[in-house]
Amino acid sequence: IEQVNVASDGSSVIQNGDKITVEFLTEHGSLDLMKSSGPEAITKVVEGEAPYRAERHAINCNADGGYVIFSFKDRTATIEHDDDIASVTSKFSSLVGNPVSIVEPDNSVTTICNSVGKVVYIDFPVMLGD
Repeated sequence: IEQVNVASDGSSVIQNGDKITVEFLTEHGSLDLMKSSGPEAITKVVEGEAPYRAERHAINCNADGGYVIFSFKDRTATIEHDDDIASVTSKFSSLVGNPVSIVEPDNSVTTICNSVGKVVYIDFPVMLGD
């Protein structure tokens, strides 16, 4: 695992009993469990917004007609080529049963698709499972 921030409530050398905070900066998805090289027991304490890595999916739609059907578990959502970002956000939130957010880096897209094509990102702030 690369690029992590580690902070300790103890000294600069982590000692048995210290509480440490590990922030993963680049790795996504399931991560390996931490293991001690000695007799210390590592316990999991969950604090903050989520005890997992948030997922981000990219959509690139370069169409001026039609629709796409997305499915999750036993539900489906139909995304029309001319749906606005707010509508797509609402449809994906209903699809997964939790709020999602759509990030459009340039703030230049009003609909999910256009004839040129534009990438938007859907952030899932809760763990959905496989």
